[in-house]
Amino acid sequence: MDETKICPFCAETIRVEAVVCKHCGRDLEPQPEPQPEPPPARTSNAGIMWPAILCILAACPLAIAERITLAIVIACVGLAVIAYALATGRLKFLG
Repeated sequence: MDETKICPFCAETIRVEAVVCKHCGRDLEPQPEPQPEPPPARTSNAGIMWPAILCILAACPLAIAERITLAIVIACVGLAVIAYALATGRLKFLG
């Protein structure tokens, strides 16, 4: 028995091999096989995050030693690196 499909224009049953619907006369384009989407490329955050982590960790002992101004500057550099990574897409925040 022949395989059939439904015409997308008039909803009548036609043969799978048909290139023109016998009911409505519309041209039927072959349906391409759906291609699976490739998984998104994974990016490593390690390269951009180490300077930020080190800056923030270096600021902690300085703050304890009452070198507040230097601690704030170093912490701000670390936060700037994180902000740059977020802005350029090298780091994803919550997702």
